[in-house]
Amino acid sequence: MAAYFPCSQSSGFFGNFIVRYAPGANRQDIVSRTRTAIAEINSNILVNTVTSLQEQVDRSIAAQSLIARLSGFFGTLAVFLASIGAYGLLSYSVARAPVSWASVSPSEHSRSTCSGRSFVNAFFC
Repeated sequence: MAAYFPCSQSSGFFGNFIVRYAPGANRQDIVSRTRTAIAEINSNILVNTVTSLQEQVDRSIAAQSLIARLSGFFGTLAVFLASIGAYGLLSYSVARAPVSWASVSPSEHSRSTCSGRSFVNAFFC
């Protein structure tokens, strides 16, 4: 195991350092070996939190992920409410529509001013 981090040259050093290891290695074994190596150098240094790069990335984009999920939820809610509004508007306009030719008796329909006996003419009269 080899780790190199020039902490004296880093301007943003706050007690963090990086250990790179092979992709198939056991993480717990690497952490215990790293703690042992640090304790050999200076036993006063504590290793509190060990996180992987994936965990750090997940934490850094958590706020953006939450905003994206909430935006998707409210967008879906808006489409749902708009469809309910369109349904209400359509049902209101159907309820206020004049009586159609289907509800008129055949004798009343023959007295109408429409010319022709086709279905299309009867529908639009």
